[in-house]
Amino acid sequence: MPPKRDFAEADLVAESPQAKKQRLAEASSDNDAIPDIMPTGPKLASKPPKKVRVVPTSDEILAMTVKQRRQFRQENWLRRSFSWDEFTIPGGVYWKGVKVLGQGTYGVAGLFKYIGPNESTPKSIVVKQCGPTQRHALIRESRILAELATAGSKHIVKLFKSIFYTAGTGAHPSWDPIPYTRTLRANGTAVQQYDPDLQVSKIYLEHCEEGDLWAHQKKVNPTHEHPSEEYIWRLLECYVRGLYVLATGKEEPIPEAPKKEASTSEAADQPTQSTETKVTERKKLDVPEISSRKKGEGVLTAVMNASLEVILSGLRTLTIGHPNVASPETPALKSSVTEPGFLPKVAEWKPIIHFDVKPDNLLVGKTDDNHQNPSRGIHKFADFGQARHTPPIVTPHFIAYGRFCGAKGIKPPEQMYEGAQNVDIGKAGDLWSIATTIYALILKKYIPTSVCRITFINSASGLSESYETQGSDLLTLDDALYSNTLLNVLMRCLAFKVVDRPSLDPLKRTIDEAIAALERQRSLDQKDPFFDFTEGNLEDGEDVALLSPDPLERYGRVDSLVLDNARMPLWSPPARVDVLGFTPDGAPSLNIDGNTAVYSVQAPKFLPFLSTPMLLAQQQRQQQQQQQQQQNEQRLHENADVSEYELDG
Repeated sequence: MPPKRDFAEADLVAESPQAKKQRLAEASSDNDAIPDIMPTGPKLASKPPKKVRVVPTSDEILAMTVKQRRQFRQENWLRRSFSWDEFTIPGGVYWKGVKVLGQGTYGVAGLFKYIGPNESTPKSIVVKQCGPTQRHALIRESRILAELATAGSKHIVKLFKSIFYTAGTGAHPSWDPIPYTRTLRANGTAVQQYDPDLQVSKIYLEHCEEGDLWAHQKKVNPTHEHPSEEYIWRLLECYVRGLYVLATGKEEPIPEAPKKEASTSEAADQPTQSTETKVTERKKLDVPEISSRKKGEGVLTAVMNASLEVILSGLRTLTIGHPNVASPETPALKSSVTEPGFLPKVAEWKPIIHFDVKPDNLLVGKTDDNHQNPSRGIHKFADFGQARHTPPIVTPHFIAYGRFCGAKGIKPPEQMYEGAQNVDIGKAGDLWSIATTIYALILKKYIPTSVCRITFINSASGLSESYETQGSDLLTLDDALYSNTLLNVLMRCLAFKVVDRPSLDPLKRTIDEAIAALERQRSLDQKDPFFDFTEGNLEDGEDVALLSPDPLERYGRVDSLVLDNARMPLWSPPARVDVLGFTPDGAPSLNIDGNTAVYSVQAPKFLPFLSTPMLLAQQQRQQQQQQQQQQNEQRLHENADVSEYELDG
C-alpha cells in the first residue's frame, strides 16, 4: 500500500468545497480574519462567493416591528453621515457616528467622534437634526444658545455651530428626507427637481459625557440612597448660576458701584463744566470702547461697527474639521440709519425663560477645578427649543404659551392650572421646576398636587415665616438626613404662589453660606494623620486605629449641614404616609442647645379653582348628584303632603 500524502504538502490546483468549509471553520475558531477576496494564487476556489444583499427591500422594512424599523433607520442615518458635505474633510480626517442619543417624530440627535490630528477640535459633538416642518424650534434654540454663548458659562451647553441647512440622505421620511420632488415638464416627461424647502436643519452641540441627571445618578448612586446634603447644595449652586445667566447674561449678580459723595472742598476746587461738555460725556457713556478705529473712519461708522460686533459676536459659526479651514464670518448688515447724530446703544440683555426644565434636559459634564469631587460634575441646562425671551409686559398670549410648554408634573402651578390667579410667568417657574427635580431625586417620586401651609418659627432669632408649598413631604424624612435650612429653601422654591418663592440674590447668598459652612466643618472634622511613632512600635496592634482618621458617619455633620436647629418629628413612623397626620399648631418641638425650631403644618387643601377636564367632570357629577337628591327630597315632600290631604278628606 502506498504511503498517505500529507494534505499540507499537496500542491492543489482547485480547492474542494469540503476543504473550503474546513478552512473557514478553522479560521473562525482561531479568531483569524477571513479574507474578503478570493485567492489568486495556485489555489483557486471551486465556486465564486454568493452576493449578499445588505439593503432590505421596502416589503422587508414594512414587515419589521416598530422597534426594529426605528433601529434600522437610526443605523442607516449614522452610516450615511460619511456622505455629509460638512463632514468631508481632506487629509484622512473624518467624523464617525457612534450612536443615536434620542429620536422624536421630527428630529434626531446623534453622537459623533472626531478622528484626526487637530487637538483643538472637540473630540466628540452632538449633531441635532430636524426635518423641514419643525425647523422653527431648532432656529429658536440656535439663536438662544448663540446669545447665551456670549456669557461664557460652564452651566449652559455649548453651541459649536449655528443652524445651517443641507440635503438629507433619506434615512427617515420626516426628519431626513431627500430634497427632490417629482415634476412634469411641458412635454410630459417626469424629472426630479431639487427643492430647498425640503432641506434638513442641523446644529452642533457640546457632548456631556455623564449624560442627563438620571443617568448620572445611576452611576454615582447605584444603591438609590438619599443624596447627601452637600450634593444637593452643589446642585443648587450650579443651577442657580445657570438661572443667573438666563436672567442677566452673567453667572454672578452684578454688583452696584458705590456712590462716592464729593466733599464741599473738592466740589469747590473742580471747575464748572459747560452744557456741551456734559452732553458729550453722557454720550460717551452709551458708546462702547472703540480700540480698532481705522484712520479716517468717522465716529458714527466706528460705533456702528462696534455695536454690530457686540450684537453678532454670539451668532458667528464655527467650522469643525480641518485646522487650516477658516471660520466663515457673519455677513455685515446694511445700516438703515441716515441721521448723522444717531449714536446706537449696545443691545441690552433680554431675560430668557427655559420653559422645559426637567431631568432629561439637565446634563452633566466632566469635573473641573471647581468640581473636584468625582461624584458630581458640571451640571448644565440644555434643550432650549421652547425657550422664550421675557416680554416687558406679560400678555395673555405669553401666558397661554407658557401653559403649553413644559412636562406635566414638573412645570410650575402657574403654567399647569388655567384657574390660577395673578399669574406671573418668569424665572420663578424655572426655579420651581429645578426644585421639583431635586424633590424627585430625594423622595423618588413626583411632587403631589396638594398644598400645605408651612409656618417656620425660630425661637433663637424670633423670626417666623409662613407660606403655602407643595413640598411638605420633605418633612417626613429622618431628622439626621437634611438640615432645616436646606428643607426650608426647597419648600420655599416649591411655594405655590410666585411671590413666596425666593429671588436669585438671597438664594445665591444662602447657598454660598451653606457651602462655606460645609467646607469649614469638613476641615474641622479631619484629623491630623501625622504621628511620631509607627505601627512597628505599637504593642500587639492595639492602637492601629490611631494611624488613620475615624470613618465619617453616613449622615454626620459633614454630609448634613447644621446651620439652624433640628426640626420636630411631625408624626410617628407608621403614620408618615398619611398626609392628614400633621400635628396642630403649637405642638411641642425638640429642644437642642436651648434653641427650638417649630414646623407647624396645616392640613393640606386641594386646589378648588382648578379647571382641568377631570376636575370639571367631577364637579359636574357632584352638581348633578346634588340636583338629583334635591329633586328626590322634593318629590317625597309632595307625596307626603298629598297623603296627608287625602287622610284629612
